Amino acid sequence: MSTKDQMEKKKSKRKHRVYTPEFKLEAAKLAKEIGSSEASKKLSVPLSCIDKWKSGHSMKAVQPAAVKELQAEIKRLQRQLNEEQAINAILKKTAAIFSKDHLK
Repeated sequence: MSTKDQMEKKKSKRKHRVYTPEFKLEAAKLAKEIGSSEASKKLSVPLSCIDKWKSGHSMKAVQPAAVKELQAEIKRLQRQLNEEQAINAILKKTAAIFSKDHLK
C-alpha cells in the first residue's frame, strides 16, 4: 500500500460533524459558564470549535429558529398593518364624500 493510499484511507475515516445553530449557541453559553475546556470535554466537541463559537465568529449566522419565526411574523404583521391603514384611509375619504353629499 502506497503512502498516498494510506493518506486517503485516513481521510475517509474522518467524519465532518455538522452542528446546529442552536447547539452552537448553547455550547457557547455553557463554555462561558464553566469554561471552554470543560465544555469541550462535556460535549465531546473540539476546543477550537467551542472557542470559535464562544468568541462569536460563527454567531453572526446563528439564530435560533424561534427568533427567525418571530422575525417572519413581524414582517407579516407589518404588511397586514400597511394594508389595513390603506383601507382605513380609503374609508375615511369615502365617508367624507358621503357626508358632504348628505349636507346638500
